[in-house]
Amino acid sequence: MGELAGARQSGGVPLRYANLETDLPLLEAARQAAARIIDADPALAQPEHAPYRARIVAKYERGFELFRVG
Repeated sequence: MGELAGARQSGGVPLRYANLETDLPLLEAARQAAARIIDADPALAQPEHAPYRARIVAKYERGFELFRVG
């Protein structure tokens, strides 16, 4: 979220802002596309969805570990 003595702090969520006035159609199209993929392949097991799965696992690996434990 910020920097402390020049070192990036951990645990923050990087936010990217959208302009809802101009970006709403793009955001809605992305949401619909994601929903179609998840409806068709919830586990993202199909080869064409492997890059999505890899990115999700890499980004949220610790969360998946905790989910498996608990």
